[in-house]
Amino acid sequence: MSKLYTFLLCLPLAVQAQWSDSIQLSMSFNPGNFSLNPIVLEAAIFESENWGMYSLSRYLSPSSGFAAELRETKDGGMMWNDIHDYHRIIQLYAADEHIFAVRQNNFQGNTTIGRYNKDGQMKMVGSAVSLIQLAIVNSSLLYGIQSIYGSEYLLFKYDNGIFNFKHYDFGEDLVLKYISFPSEQIGFVHGVRDFKKNVILKTANGGSTWDTV
Repeated sequence: MSKLYTFLLCLPLAVQAQWSDSIQLSMSFNPGNFSLNPIVLEAAIFESENWGMYSLSRYLSPSSGFAAELRETKDGGMMWNDIHDYHRIIQLYAADEHIFAVRQNNFQGNTTIGRYNKDGQMKMVGSAVSLIQLAIVNSSLLYGIQSIYGSEYLLFKYDNGIFNFKHYDFGEDLVLKYISFPSEQIGFVHGVRDFKKNVILKTANGGSTWDTV
């Protein structure tokens, strides 16, 4: 665990020279627009000691959106290869020899969720509007939290290809930030109430009910 943490912490420094020398951004939004805006590291994850991914983006313009790339290593970061997924990938998660990518499609916050295997094949899991975060239990089971309006949220569960949604109102001025499900039944959400008070809620029944920790 410490080895992985140290590597991820050093990842931007370790590949900085490679990015500045050899990065190739997709300009499919507008081929003639060579933006001078900075390149941003959006997300990075390792599923194992050798297999990992990171995503890059560069803002072009209000009409053109973002140019983006997803890169993969199978040798612990010695070499990186393009995956040719040119959506802006804003989150990456790993579980059971799979990597999940949250792919942003437009300026309205609509996202799709893709699941990659080690052969580079991507399978679409589903889509979500105003997705805040995913919680991966295993490669076939995941939870996600979507913002609706104010303190209203949708919790969705993806289980072997089937989506189920539950609507929650967690009370006035609660803004959810993170979600975690260490198992199918036990989960946590963290939020901030009134912009100053941290709140942690726990479920022991897969999201049917929530109690303050």
